[in-house]
Amino acid sequence: MWRAALASPARTRHHPGVTTQSGASAWRDRLGALLLSVCAAGAIVAAISAIDTVADAGSATEAVETWRLVGFLFFAGVFVLLALAPRQLRGLWELTIVAKLALPVAGATFLRGSTDASSFVIFDGIVTVLLVAAYVSMAGWTAPRPHRWPFPGRQGDRADET
Repeated sequence: MWRAALASPARTRHHPGVTTQSGASAWRDRLGALLLSVCAAGAIVAAISAIDTVADAGSATEAVETWRLVGFLFFAGVFVLLALAPRQLRGLWELTIVAKLALPVAGATFLRGSTDASSFVIFDGIVTVLLVAAYVSMAGWTAPRPHRWPFPGRQGDRADET
């Protein structure tokens, strides 16, 4: 599964400095894919461990725990997508970084006294650092401009395409 993320037609075993089509160094893509693999594996492990929490949850917390489980699976999928297509998902990098950074910031500030704050400050803080390192390593900001949708409010943009 991860072999596809780590393999690139632009690389060969005999040419470790070969660059990918976007110009990013192949070893940087491999490093970023490895970092994102760690994030995805962590999210999958967290989802598996959350299954018992959801099963044991009372009616007061069942919905919240289910939401949390779904979030773990969602982020595992996002990490896989970013590893497989690091420069084709403009905006997803930045959105993911902000979303993962929000929990450690909240836990270190206004949620400081809550029960699990220290654990998600640590774990989501580590994920945020790994995610930013992968973003820099894979030059995630170099994704091309996204598709322009034909919404009425965007009609002015259509003239730019001709």
